[in-house]
Amino acid sequence: MTNSIRFYTITAIIAALAYAPASQAVILLNVDLSVVNHATVIATAGASEATVSGNDTLGAYLEGFFSSPGTSISFFTSGDGDFTNTLNPADGNTGMFRGNDGLDLGLNVFGWSTDGTVDFSAGTQAFTGSVTWRLSSAIYNELLVGPPSGNLYFPADSSDDLPGATLIGQWSRVAVPEPSNWVAIIGSVTLLGLVGYRRFRGSKSVVGPTE
Repeated sequence: MTNSIRFYTITAIIAALAYAPASQAVILLNVDLSVVNHATVIATAGASEATVSGNDTLGAYLEGFFSSPGTSISFFTSGDGDFTNTLNPADGNTGMFRGNDGLDLGLNVFGWSTDGTVDFSAGTQAFTGSVTWRLSSAIYNELLVGPPSGNLYFPADSSDDLPGATLIGQWSRVAVPEPSNWVAIIGSVTLLGLVGYRRFRGSKSVVGPTE
């Protein structure tokens, strides 16, 4: 094998390895937590990796969404939006669930269609639309902590269902409040307070906060 052939062969192998991970991770659902006490699941244009049918009362399971056990979640009709799988109509009542009394580390999204049985087809866009839930501070704070992405299974609502579920793609945590921004805001407010204090120090007529 000549040096030039060897060079192009190695280059082709490196290129193939570089592109392989991207082809294996098809993001189907993005979870946006940028609005405090709200969670929004947004469908991407990603295609399902498998053909599978099942009951949408079990729904899709975002494996490993949480980093530790926490609060049990069961919102049956509190989601607002047009979220559904692409092959079945939406019912506007998408639910959110966390199984095993909060011990399960996965997040479940379910009940999005007027059809009892819903379908995914390999190579066809899996989901469409979005759904937003209004959350308590406790639940919202738990949703903030966890890995940036993970496997998405259907049909399943807890880890107990995974042996009979099918991997259809990936989920991704795309937006959360930046802790550094909150620190900066608090720091700025504190600094302004100190400046104001020094400016009006010695005076009894300091103007306080107004409503």
